[in-house]
Amino acid sequence: MADSEIHIVREDDPRCAELEAAGYTVVGLSWGAHLRLGEPPDLTSMTAAIVRAKARGLTCVELSDSHAQLIALVDNASADDYPVTPATFHDPQTSESIAAAFGSGARFWGGFIEGELVAITGVEPKGERWNTAFTSVLPAHRHLGFGTALKGTSIVARKVG
Repeated sequence: MADSEIHIVREDDPRCAELEAAGYTVVGLSWGAHLRLGEPPDLTSMTAAIVRAKARGLTCVELSDSHAQLIALVDNASADDYPVTPATFHDPQTSESIAAAFGSGARFWGGFIEGELVAITGVEPKGERWNTAFTSVLPAHRHLGFGTALKGTSIVARKVG
């Protein structure tokens, strides 16, 4: 049986198997917010966030694997701003990791202002659900609702597309 020490690990941490073999059990999960939509889904608040961002000059579009380098650049510009705790961290992205994510079924949306990619969000399939991989907004464009608009765009696109 394991001692009373608490270990906080991500579900993809290789130590999970070792800890369980030593007698540890999972007593809690905390992995961000869970969005549950009704049927039919009410996308009003998401659509409103998109409209507000558009009024501020943001154009939200789904990105393709040809944008992998740009996605990595925006993500890395925000790398120091991601929280780092025993249960939460963000691996810096590369063109290769983004290409691999696309190959695994991930989808990415970007927010452009005057042709410059200033915000990104990516989601990855997790069974019948989707998990947010990461969302990044360049520092000069924060607190304008762009991250919210991109998350809304990703949800609206998956619900109506």
